Amino acid sequence: MSTTFVNIQTPESGIVKDGLQVWLDSRVKSSFPSESSSPYIWHDLTGNNRYATMYPTSLSDIGSYGEEGPIYFNGSSGVGGALNYNLPTLTTTDDFTWSILFYHQINEGNDVIFGNRYDTAYASGVEFVKFTHVNFEYYSSGPYHIPYTLPENQFLHLCVTKNGTSFKYYSNGSLVGSRTTNINLTGVNPIYLAAGNGTRTSENSGVTFYQVLLYNIGLSENQVQQNFNSVRGRVGI
Repeated sequence: MSTTFVNIQTPESGIVKDGLQVWLDSRVKSSFPSESSSPYIWHDLTGNNRYATMYPTSLSDIGSYGEEGPIYFNGSSGVGGALNYNLPTLTTTDDFTWSILFYHQINEGNDVIFGNRYDTAYASGVEFVKFTHVNFEYYSSGPYHIPYTLPENQFLHLCVTKNGTSFKYYSNGSLVGSRTTNINLTGVNPIYLAAGNGTRTSENSGVTFYQVLLYNIGLSENQVQQNFNSVRGRVGI
């Protein structure tokens, strides 16, 4: 069944659509949370209903159509969010891409910006995939990480692609690291925003989210650049 996308006319509509599974965008009114009380729902523009349920520190709906609305998490226990979408089983022949646009404040080590530290059964250290402040981590019975320490007090567009056994990590459209790994992820792993578990009480990060794109294909370098170019003007990077 093909994905039906919400018809919007913004620079963000120029993103790569092939293989797109989740599209959350605070600039788009139909995606930006509009509820008056917590939890807030960040709506999925793919039509797949893979929304995020969030307990943020604050929301700022700037402009009459939600333009530039930041979603802020201060890193405290109890704040964070979770996608209505789990990372599927990933073998060495499976591909994916994660892409996030956010404002990074301070380095908080291996705390979770996006991804998970605990699985759906709240078991630690079994399998996890996550962006942290110092790594992209891909773990199953051993670490296969790509180190990259994020610059502070900046807008960042981070993207990791997996094409089979090959991983590439991009920051603001530029390659910052790569590696190969032959490990499989055999579980169904949750995906959290600014927290490492479903109760938002572990490895919380202070970050401000603007966009989340998840794919079931590994984007090419040109496609990563296309997505970066579609958002860089809105935050001045």
